Amino acid sequence: MKATETQLVRACLDYLAARRIFAWRENSGGMKRGKRFIRFGGVKGMADILGILPDGRILAIECKMPGNGPSQDQLDFAARVKASNGVALLVYKPEDLWTAINTLCPPKKHR
Repeated sequence: MKATETQLVRACLDYLAARRIFAWRENSGGMKRGKRFIRFGGVKGMADILGILPDGRILAIECKMPGNGPSQDQLDFAARVKASNGVALLVYKPEDLWTAINTLCPPKKHR
């Protein structure tokens, strides 16, 4: 069975929770109601997962399945996060996130 983007988001959230990094799924989008378009859940292009790194920086993670790329709105959102000294990541598999987080926040060694 082929993995889904929802499963990728869940795996990323589980990993962040295990690393004790405060993060949550940010549902955003919109819908047409009659003749009106109603936007909900934040700003256009917002990342799938938002969080706060231990050093206080915002973390924005866009999850995509291999072969799919981010939209221009998602690229613009990531650029705004980075311009604000935040961290914006694009992940295609859980290992992408593990590598990035281990670089940003190396696991503490137990003595």
